[in-house]
Amino acid sequence: FVTFTHLLMRVGWDRPMVTHCSAGIGRAGTFIAIHQAAQLMSQSGQRPRILDIVYAMRQCRCGMVQNGEQCLFIHRAIHTLERMKDTYMLLPK
Repeated sequence: FVTFTHLLMRVGWDRPMVTHCSAGIGRAGTFIAIHQAAQLMSQSGQRPRILDIVYAMRQCRCGMVQNGEQCLFIHRAIHTLERMKDTYMLLPK
C-alpha cells in the first residue's frame, strides 16, 4: 500500500481522485481516510486522530470505514507513512 501511495504522490496526491468499491464505504472509505490523514499530516506535521477523520466522513456518508480491521489498517498505514517520510517525502521532516 505504501508503494501505491508513493505512486499516487508522483501523479498528483493533492488532486481530486475517484475512489470506489462495491458499496463505496468500506475499502473506499479506508483509502479516503488514509488519504485525508496523510494530507493533514503533510500540512500540520502532526498525526491526526483517525477517529475524528472517520467521524467527519460518516457525517457525509453513513458507514464509511465498516469495521475494526479497516480502522486498524488505516492506523498501520499512517504509522508506516510517518516512519518512511524521508523515503517517500510525503510529510515534513
